[in-house]
Amino acid sequence: MRVMAIDIGTNSTLDLTADVRGSRLKVVERGIVRNRLGADVGEDGMLSGELLDYNRSILADLAAKAQKLGCERIGAVGTHALRRAVNAGEFTRIAEYCGVPMEVISDTEEARLAWQGVFDIYQTDAPRWISKADASHPLALLDVGGGSTELSVGDIKKLQSSESIPIGGVALGRRFFRHDPPAASEIQAALEHVHEAFADWKGYMGNLRRLVGIAGSIYALACLTHSVTGFHPGAVEGRTLTNEAVNKWRERLLKMDLLKRRALPSMPPARAESIHAGALIVREILEITGIAVMTTSERGLLYGLAMKLASD
Repeated sequence: MRVMAIDIGTNSTLDLTADVRGSRLKVVERGIVRNRLGADVGEDGMLSGELLDYNRSILADLAAKAQKLGCERIGAVGTHALRRAVNAGEFTRIAEYCGVPMEVISDTEEARLAWQGVFDIYQTDAPRWISKADASHPLALLDVGGGSTELSVGDIKKLQSSESIPIGGVALGRRFFRHDPPAASEIQAALEHVHEAFADWKGYMGNLRRLVGIAGSIYALACLTHSVTGFHPGAVEGRTLTNEAVNKWRERLLKMDLLKRRALPSMPPARAESIHAGALIVREILEITGIAVMTTSERGLLYGLAMKLASD
């Protein structure tokens, strides 16, 4: 069955068109567009009329794209930005009017769909990077988004627990970075905030076999580290991202302004505005948890949602 899954995040709206059969998924097309939700939502949590109209256009374009590609089903989920928006219901009504059924999901459901999207493939077509040892040991999944960060733990077959902290690259940059590139005092304040927020994750990894990283900031760091230009399905799937490499990019990105970040050959265009803050978060989490290396995956929430759409 051909489906289109849409993830309405804090920084971007992502879409995945795929042919799905069980947990086998073949990518037809992927897309991303900046939705301005994290940057432009008011302090009172209200989505302005202008912002709603802007996203109405995005959703209408996606509905037309789904029809053109022959999708049998289409569905969308809203995450952190819409969870905190006072008038998220109006956004949902607009989406449905455009022909895009959607729901605002909890952080628990977000973690569950992401886990399913990464690991359910093991049941039928295990990726090369998943070993036999992985199948019998606990694993962790790290999702650093624009507005929140989730760390989930489980095994190949089942998510056991997850924790969500309302800190992401867009939200952190918006709160602490007043200059571009940010001043040393702003960086220090952001570091202290992140370290305090994630302090309880110290030793969280325990006897876990592997940490898998997904979503925007981690995907962008993998592209930069491995010189991946453009989007090619599978290009960063199963790649490694070391603490050392993340630290190198964090230091470099925090010294660049937006124009220089955008000019990097391997920078995904939609990630340039918040990648320096995202890299700061990823580095601190690796330091706090004591993880030296993680595996990166392109799969996650979109893939889990696509499989759900095909099975409903």
